Amino acid sequence: MNYEDKKIRLRRYLIALNRLKTKCNEAASWEELSHSRGGIIVRRNRQASSAGLDVITETAETIQQEIEDLATEVNELRRQLTDALMQMPTELYRDVLEMTYITGLSAKQIAANKNYSKGYINIIIRKAINELDICSNYF
Repeated sequence: MNYEDKKIRLRRYLIALNRLKTKCNEAASWEELSHSRGGIIVRRNRQASSAGLDVITETAETIQQEIEDLATEVNELRRQLTDALMQMPTELYRDVLEMTYITGLSAKQIAANKNYSKGYINIIIRKAINELDICSNYF
């Protein structure tokens, strides 16, 4: 696996986490619709109104199941990544990879946090990924 493929694998957790957050926002919108009495649904008669609310409630429940499935996936991806990071012998490498691939900070943000240059952090990230490949079976 080349360096770019390793970065893609490391990003899987944050990508899944962002999907989960988006799905939670979507669920909140549908949940709000399922409890509303007016607005979105134009009611011509009671039967149409009831059917519309049933569809909204069903959609909200479907999205809730998708959220549970995504949460399971996110939890597993995070566990795999943290298990691999715990095997790293260098604390700086582990910290930088955690900040990059678990917290989602950019190299610039990490540099400001650690009081290093962005270029140095980019070098550390590359070295840390190579070290992770050596000390774990993550890749």
